[in-house]
Amino acid sequence: MLYLPPNVAHWGIAEGECMTCSVGFRVPTLREMAAAWFESTIERHLPPQRYRDPALKPQASPGEIQPAALAVFKEELTGCLKDLRQDNRWFGRFITEPKEALNESID
Repeated sequence: MLYLPPNVAHWGIAEGECMTCSVGFRVPTLREMAAAWFESTIERHLPPQRYRDPALKPQASPGEIQPAALAVFKEELTGCLKDLRQDNRWFGRFITEPKEALNESID
């Protein structure tokens, strides 16, 4: 199989009998890609237990979110983003998987 990104032409000569079949894939939006990537990352890396605040101390303003609680949350998300740099396989699977909406139009 030869993958060519959009707007890249291919020219070649067959060395025997062959059949050429061109299959197009719907290009996803960045929003769709980000949502799918986060969903995949959540399934693989984030534990299923519920969020728990770090040990909290009484504070002057009871409605304030303490910086320590925000730091724990941000650390979890930042850990997921580190995985993005090493996730080439996820991108290959996502960009080439058949999309539900296209399958329905073929039937």
